[in-house]
Amino acid sequence: MELQLLPTEEGSAPRHNYVICVSGTMNPPHRGHVRIGMAAAKALEGEGHTVEKIMFIPVHDNYMWNKVVAKKDASPVYSMAHRVELLRLLIAEEGDEAVKRCVASDHELREGRTLLEESPNYWAPQLPDGYLKTVPTAALISGLSTSLPELKTPGTRLGLVFGIDNLAGMTSWNRPDHLLARSDLILVGRALPEVKLPKDPAPLLNALEMFEIRMQLPVSFEGRVLFGDSLGSFKHEQATGQSMLTLLPSLQGDLENLSSTQLRDSIVAMTLQLEKYSIEAAPLFLGVVTGDEVLKKFQQAAVSNEWDEVPEKDIAEMESALRKCVETMVEHGYRPLIQHAIVHGAANPQATLKRMFNEGRERGEWVGATSAPTMN
Repeated sequence: MELQLLPTEEGSAPRHNYVICVSGTMNPPHRGHVRIGMAAAKALEGEGHTVEKIMFIPVHDNYMWNKVVAKKDASPVYSMAHRVELLRLLIAEEGDEAVKRCVASDHELREGRTLLEESPNYWAPQLPDGYLKTVPTAALISGLSTSLPELKTPGTRLGLVFGIDNLAGMTSWNRPDHLLARSDLILVGRALPEVKLPKDPAPLLNALEMFEIRMQLPVSFEGRVLFGDSLGSFKHEQATGQSMLTLLPSLQGDLENLSSTQLRDSIVAMTLQLEKYSIEAAPLFLGVVTGDEVLKKFQQAAVSNEWDEVPEKDIAEMESALRKCVETMVEHGYRPLIQHAIVHGAANPQATLKRMFNEGRERGEWVGATSAPTMN
């Protein structure tokens, strides 16, 4: 397709009041998740909009179970309740203003009965023996648009925050004009040379009337650049909808490099080292204020376990893994005082998976050729 965008005067787009929504697996959440929502709010306010609330919505536990089982991933998995708890701790770390504006929500789990759908094209091929129903992004958007009381006020819209790399998946949305009737896209840039769309984006892009490009990052389809190669404000004259797309600069500093995978890997590396000598990780972090206190607890454990015959090399490796884990958690927004929550949540992932599965099965959310198995 060819997108005909006409330059317009900056600030010519209608001003709105927004409820911002940041969704994702958040397994576990980290400072980057919170900061991306706050950065979006700041950018919109800089453009003359107002922001009423910033919502953080982790994906349903059913999605987590499907993903972990499909990938045969043995790394930690955090329940919805735990992910919401961790988000609240991270929000509190950002200060009073964040606490006033930000909400960590279990919306997908709480509204699951109306949002959950079967997934014949995505989960069924990956899990042929059966899977748990999940909440498609489109269903989440549609549900929020109709259920949030704030959106009943004229002029208030839902601001959907995604990384620009998620745009490719949006081209598969059904009826994007309907989904975006009360919503606008807020895309945060990435350190990428270009974003290539795999599928004809016409239905999606035709629902967008205004393009506010604040970062140069070309978005293309079949070798043709559609937008993002020039900064400024643009109007899509052939648009069938009235929604807006805002492309924001990537997060500053090291925030773009923060990763839930890094967090999980550091916790696993530490836990495996400690388990060699039957030391539980979580108690080391209980009630501590500094990283040095964590290391002191470890050293006390070494003495109490009479490690006279433990090679110094093994002790050094355990201490190194522990120190690295503390540093990684701090980088991701978890100071020592709240590190126990994330370490404790990583314990016994098989028990967490079992609970997720059994709860989903009991709610009637299993989809398979046979009845749902019992997960022991």
